[in-house]
Amino acid sequence: MKKRLVIIGNGMATGRLLQRLFERAEHPLDVTVFGEEPGGSYNRVLLSNLLSGELDKDKVITLPTEWYAEHGVKLHSQDPAIQIDRANKTVVSEQGVQVDYDLLVIATGSYPTPLPVEGAHLNGVMSFRTFKDVEQMQHIAKEKKRAVVIGGGFLGLEAAEGLRVQGMDVTLLHRGKYLLDHQLDETAGKMLQNALEERGLKFRLQANTQAIQGSGSVESVALATGETLPADLVVTAIGVTPNKALAETARLDYQRGILVDAQMRTNDSSIYALGECCQFESFTYGLVAPIWQQADILVASLLNETKFYQEAPVATQLKISGVDLFSCGSLQDSPETETLTYHDIQHNEYRKLWLKDNRIVGAVLYGDVREGQWYFDQLKQKTDLSANRQQLLFGSPFCSQDTQTQDMGISSMTTSTDSNKKQLVVIGNGMVGHHFIENFVANEVAGEYEIHILAEESRAAYDRVHLSEYFGDSTYQDLCLVEDNFYETHGVQLHLNEGATQIDRDTKQVITEQASYPYDKLVLATGSYPFVPPIPGNDGDACFVYRTLEDLDKIQECAKAASVGVVVGGGLLGLEAANALKSLDLKAHVVEFAPRLMPVQLDEDGGELLKKKIEALDVDVHCNKATSEIVPGEEHTYRMNFSDGTFLETDLILFSAGIRPQDALARSSALAIGERGGIIVDNYCQTSDKNIYAVGECALWNNQIFGLVAPGYTMAKTAVAAIVGDLENETTFTGADMSTKLKLLGVDVGSIGDAHGKTPGSISYRYLDEDTQVYYRIVVSEDRTKLLGAVLVGDNSKYDTLIQYALNGIDLPEKPQSLILPSLDGAAAPTLGPDALPDTATICSCLNVTKGQICCSIDEGAVTLGDVKEVTKAASGCGGCAAMLKNLVDHELEKRGVEVCKDICEHFAYTREELYHIIRVEGIRSFSDLLAKHGKGLGCEICKPAAGSILASCWNEHVLDEPHVGLQDTNDRFMANMQKDGTYSIVPRIAGGEITPDKLIVLGQVGKKYNLYTKITGGQRVDLFGAKLHELPLIWKELIDAGFETGHAYGKSLRTVKSCVGSTWCRFGVKDSASMAIELENRYKGLRSPHKIKFAVSGCTRECAEAQSKDIGVIATENGWNLYVCGNGGMKPRHGDLFATDLDDETLVKYIDRVLMFYVKTADRLQRTSVWMENLEGGLDYLKEVVLDDKLNIATELESQMQHVVDTYQCEWKTTLEDEEKLKQFRSVVNAEEQVDPQIVHIIERDQIRPV
Repeated sequence: MKKRLVIIGNGMATGRLLQRLFERAEHPLDVTVFGEEPGGSYNRVLLSNLLSGELDKDKVITLPTEWYAEHGVKLHSQDPAIQIDRANKTVVSEQGVQVDYDLLVIATGSYPTPLPVEGAHLNGVMSFRTFKDVEQMQHIAKEKKRAVVIGGGFLGLEAAEGLRVQGMDVTLLHRGKYLLDHQLDETAGKMLQNALEERGLKFRLQANTQAIQGSGSVESVALATGETLPADLVVTAIGVTPNKALAETARLDYQRGILVDAQMRTNDSSIYALGECCQFESFTYGLVAPIWQQADILVASLLNETKFYQEAPVATQLKISGVDLFSCGSLQDSPETETLTYHDIQHNEYRKLWLKDNRIVGAVLYGDVREGQWYFDQLKQKTDLSANRQQLLFGSPFCSQDTQTQDMGISSMTTSTDSNKKQLVVIGNGMVGHHFIENFVANEVAGEYEIHILAEESRAAYDRVHLSEYFGDSTYQDLCLVEDNFYETHGVQLHLNEGATQIDRDTKQVITEQASYPYDKLVLATGSYPFVPPIPGNDGDACFVYRTLEDLDKIQECAKAASVGVVVGGGLLGLEAANALKSLDLKAHVVEFAPRLMPVQLDEDGGELLKKKIEALDVDVHCNKATSEIVPGEEHTYRMNFSDGTFLETDLILFSAGIRPQDALARSSALAIGERGGIIVDNYCQTSDKNIYAVGECALWNNQIFGLVAPGYTMAKTAVAAIVGDLENETTFTGADMSTKLKLLGVDVGSIGDAHGKTPGSISYRYLDEDTQVYYRIVVSEDRTKLLGAVLVGDNSKYDTLIQYALNGIDLPEKPQSLILPSLDGAAAPTLGPDALPDTATICSCLNVTKGQICCSIDEGAVTLGDVKEVTKAASGCGGCAAMLKNLVDHELEKRGVEVCKDICEHFAYTREELYHIIRVEGIRSFSDLLAKHGKGLGCEICKPAAGSILASCWNEHVLDEPHVGLQDTNDRFMANMQKDGTYSIVPRIAGGEITPDKLIVLGQVGKKYNLYTKITGGQRVDLFGAKLHELPLIWKELIDAGFETGHAYGKSLRTVKSCVGSTWCRFGVKDSASMAIELENRYKGLRSPHKIKFAVSGCTRECAEAQSKDIGVIATENGWNLYVCGNGGMKPRHGDLFATDLDDETLVKYIDRVLMFYVKTADRLQRTSVWMENLEGGLDYLKEVVLDDKLNIATELESQMQHVVDTYQCEWKTTLEDEEKLKQFRSVVNAEEQVDPQIVHIIERDQIRPV
C-alpha cells in the first residue's frame, strides 16, 4: 500500500518537488496537494513578462491541471489548508476537506511584507505576487495612467517596467541610496537607474513613504519630505515574510521561518518544509536556486534515501529591461577587503571585485556578465588568485587554466522574451549545435525568431576534433568556434552553465535550474556522454574521461604528480588520449578489450601494424584485456587487475571506451527513443514531436548513431531547412559515410566503407610492407568493378583516390590491386582526375561540400582557391581535403579558360619565389642582369618593384642607388608617401613608440616651420603631412640632426613595433615590453618584404598593444614571451596564430628571424603574411615544422641571411642627404630656382592645413 503524501501549497517549490518526484519511474507515494490559487503551479519569475504582455498565461504555467490528473495527483485548488492535526495526522482545508497523511510537506511560501503606513488598505494598493495581482494591474493600466511602485528591489523594478510597458507613468520609490542595494554596489545601481530613466521610469531614492492618501481608492502617496505624488495605482514590493502560520498553530518549531534540518525535516519526523516558508540554520530563502536544491533533497528524504542540504553561496543573475546584471557574495567595503574595479563608460560596462587574502568574497558585474559565473565559482571554491591578480578583472580567458569555471548554482531571472517573435531554443552548444546556429542565422527567416542557446558548459562552442591540441600550444581561444561577438551580432542569447533540466511539451517550455524558456521550435543538440565501463574502482580521484576542456584541465593538473597513465579504450579517441598523456611526459599505456586497436575501422593486419608503430613511439599497447577491478597500487596510485590474472599499475586512468547518446531530456519528456538509446528522428531530423528536432550524436536515424562531426553538420543543415520550410530533396538527411582519415600519434590511419569485407561475395586485396611499415587493403565487389572498402595504415596518400571510387561508384581499373601495389616498372599508380568525379562527389566531408558546389562557386565568380574556400567553406574543417580541393579548383579554372599561371608577369616565366631563389643563388645584384639572364622585354610596373624588393631583401643596398632607382614606385623613389594633392608625408621612426620630450619638441618645431599637418598614427608615431617634394631633404636634415631615422612608412618593409609601457610603469605588466619592442624595431627596421609588416609587444595578457592583430605579435607571460604570427588588421582582420610559448629573449629573436626570412623567401608578390601562411601547404603546422623543428635544414641559413640585413642597415634618408646625385631628384621644378607649385592649395581646418 502506498504512503499518503500531502503537500500544503502549490507554488514553484511544490511544482519542482512534483517534477522531481515523478521523474522516478516508481515511487511508493499517493499524493494530494492543497493550493490557495486556482489551477496548477506556475513560474512566478515570469510574472513580469506576463504583466508587460510579453508572455501569455499558458507560457508561465509549469504544471497545468491536466498534469496532476495524468500523474494521479489529487489537486484541491482554491482550497488552502487551514489546520494540521499532528496527533491524528490529518489536514483540514478551508472548504472542509479532511485528508489523512503519512508524510506532510509544508510549502506555503511567503507573503508580501505589508507597508506599515496609513492608507495601505485603500483600493488600488496592492502587491505583485499572483496571477490575480497581474490581472488587476493590467485592468487598472487600461483605465488609469499614474502608478507608484514602492521598493527598489528586483520585484519592484520588474513591476515598474511591466507597468511602463502597459503605458503607465511610473515613479519608483526606494529607501536606499541606489537600486538593488542588496545585489549591486552604488556604481552599478546608479548605472541601472540611468538606463531605466532613459526608458521613461522615474525614481525617488532615499524616499520614505509617510502615507497613502485617498477616499476609498488611492489618489496619492505622501513622502516624509512633504512631497505628494499623484497615483491611481500603488504597488508595494518592500520584501517578503515566510508564511509560517500553519506551523505556529501546529506547534512546530519556528523562528523567522519553519525550522528544518539538512533533510528538510521539521521537529515532527513526519512533517517536512520546503521553500520560502522554511528556515535552515539561520537562513531563509527568496531565490530559485537553493529552493531547487531543497526539492531534490526532499525527494530523497521522502523515498528513504540519505541526502543532506548544505547552505552554499548564492549568486544572482538578472536581466532588467534588457540590462544584464550579476552579483555574488558580500559587496561591502571594509578594512579587511580590497577592491578591483573596471569601468568602461563607452560600452556601459562595469565590474568590481572584493578580495580578502587574495580570494574573491564578492563580485558585481553590469552590462557584460559572461564572466560572472566564473567569479562565483572562484568564490565558492575559495580559490587563491594571487597568481592571477593582474588579469583578474578580465576573467577566465586571461587567468591560468586551473581556475576554469565549474557548474554554478545561480539564480537567473530574465525578462527579455520578445512577444512579437517566435521562440527558438537550442539545447546544447557543441560543434553541431553551433553549426546549426551558424546556418540558421544565415537564413532570412531568422529575423522572425528570438533564439536562446542553453549550454551546460562554462565555455562557448569549441573545436573538439582538435581537442588534443589543448595540451600543446592551443588555448580555449584558439579552439573556440564562436567568432568575436557572433552571437551578439545576430541577436542570439547564449546561456552558459545553464543546462536544461526538463522539457514541458504540453506548455512548450524548457526549464533550467535558473529559469524557463518558452519555445515554438526546439532543437536538441545534447551530444553524447562517455561510456565508463562498470569496473569496481572506476570512480577514483585520478580516473577521468576525455571529452571536454574541463576534463583536460583536470587531467593536466593530475599529471603534474604522475609518471604513468593508462587509457582504457583503443579506438580513435583512446589513441588521441594516449597521445595527450605522452605529451604530458607520462609513460602511456593503452588497454583495449578487443583483439586489436581500432576494431571498428581496421582489420586484423591493419590493427597489428598500428600496434607495432605505436609501440615504437614508446606507448605500450595491451589488447585482449578485460579490466576486472581497480584497486590501490603498491608503486603507483592504482593497480588495474585484468581477468587473465595479470595487472598494470598506473597513477592516472582515462576512460575512452565509447560514447552513449545524451538522451535523458528526451526520455523524461516521452519523446520516442531507440531500444539502445538515441532520440529517434526522421529524414528531416524531426523527433516524434513535430516541434522538436534532434541533431548530432544524440539523434538516432535509421537505428544509427553518428559519432563524427560531418554527419552532425549535415543534420544541422537539414534541421534548419525543415524549420524555415525549405524542404528540398538535398536538404533531407539520408545517412552519412563514416570513413575516416586521420593521424594518430603521428601514424597515418584510414578506413573506408566495408573495411572488414563483410559484403557477401566481396574480394580483398592486401599489401603489407614490413620494411617501410605500410599496410593497404581494398575490398571490392564480386565482379571486381566497385570499391566497397579500404584500410590504410602508415600512409594515407591513396585515401583521396580510394574514397572517391567508393563514394561515387566509379568503375575500378581492370586490375584493382594496382591502386595499392607499388609501381615496379616506373609507371604511376592509377589516380582519379577531377573529371572522373561526378558533381555529387563529396570533396569536403566535414562541411559536406560537393564537387558541384565548388564548380558553381567558380561559375559565380570565384577565381582563386581562397575565393572558393570563402564561398563554400571547403577545407575549413579538419583540412584533410585541402590538396584535393586545390587540384579540383585549378582544373576547373583551366577548363573555363582561366589560365592558372603563377608567372609574376609576361616578362618572367617565374613566380616571385622562384625569382627570389634565382637572385639569391646566382648572386644577381641588378634588374638588368636578372632580365638579361632570365627574362624578356623591358620589364613592367609589376616585375620591377617586385625585383627591387627582392634585391633589397637579399643585399640591402640603397633603393636609390643607380641600378635600383628605376625599379621603385613613387613612394619608394622619393622615400615618402604621396598624398592626394601631390604633397608628401614624413614619418620618422619612433622605435616602440618611445620618444623624449626634446624629440617631441623638434617634431613640433619642424611641423610649425614647414606648416605641416600633424597626426598621431595608430602605430605610435607622428605623421607630418603636406611637405612639398623640394622640402623633403630640408625637413629630413633637421630631423636627422635631431637623432631621428627614416620610418620606412613608404616601403614594403617593417613599419612599427607598437608597445605598451610594460612592467617598467604598468602595475599589470609582467615584462619590459617597451624595451623588447625597441630592440625588435631596431633589429628589423631595414628589412624589405613582399608586403608591409607590423609588430606589437604587449607587457601582459591584457593585450594593450593589440599584438594578436599584427604580422608578428609578442605577449609577455610570467614564464617568458608568447609569439603570435601572421595576424593583420585592415579590411579583412585576422588574429595571429599562437606559434610558440614561454620563450626567452634569444629564442624569440631567433624564431622571428626564421619566420620573416622564410616569408621573404617564399611569399608571393604583395602577399600579406596571413594569406601567405594560409596558402602554405600544411599551413601553421608546416610553418612550425620549418621554423621550430628545422624540417628543411635551413634554419641556420635563414638566421644568417637576416643577420646580413641587420649588419648592412642604413638610414636611407641619411645616406641620401650625403649624396648630391641622389638629392637632384627632389626638385618640384627642374629649371627654376622658385619651387612653389601653384596647384597645391591648402585651407585651414581645426587650426591645421588640409587639401581643398
